[in-house]
Amino acid sequence: MKIYKISYLLIVASLVYVMLPALVSANSSYFNVFLSKSSSQKNEVIKLQEFLNNQGILNGKIDGIFGLGTSKAVMAFQTNYGLKADGRFGPITQSKANMVYEGGLASKVSSGISLKSIEKSSLLGASALSSNSLLKIIWEASSYPKDAGVDINLIRKIEGPVTSYEFIRKIAVDTLNDGREDWAPQKGEAGSDMYIEVTCSSTYNFSGSCQIAGAPMKVQ
Repeated sequence: MKIYKISYLLIVASLVYVMLPALVSANSSYFNVFLSKSSSQKNEVIKLQEFLNNQGILNGKIDGIFGLGTSKAVMAFQTNYGLKADGRFGPITQSKANMVYEGGLASKVSSGISLKSIEKSSLLGASALSSNSLLKIIWEASSYPKDAGVDINLIRKIEGPVTSYEFIRKIAVDTLNDGREDWAPQKGEAGSDMYIEVTCSSTYNFSGSCQIAGAPMKVQ
């Protein structure tokens, strides 16, 4: 009986020794506590709020209270990384946050935006100053924050040894990122040298980079 007990204890000790590194590793991540609006772990909430603030998506106070502002910031983080945006800091969101935290800036999502087409449609109620068609500006965005808009610029192409563009005016600033903007050109704004470009919002603080794909398109 004594031999059996000793053998059993040795087996248990061996299993603990083998599993200990994995157990320590599982609990050594920076974020490992489930947090939501009902959470009372103030120190853990402060860690989360500091992280979200560094990501540029928390505008509220760092006070250790998981309120509406923190929940919205978690949702913004989840949206940025293609996760279910429920505002709760669960295991899946924690895992992604740990990757970003450990990897720093290199792990932040890179947003992109691309102008796809400029289409014509009839202009109802047009003024006498404009005989142009109503234009539909179509674009696509990838990994784009849900609450960020886009800017649309009217630019003029300048011919030369190197093609360049001159800024004319803003058609839209931080307009809704729904992939379409209707625009009625003013007199003189349509021509062979007039172009449209869709750019990342100039008023939104992106947590990662935001890149423009493709070239400007001519206003027909």
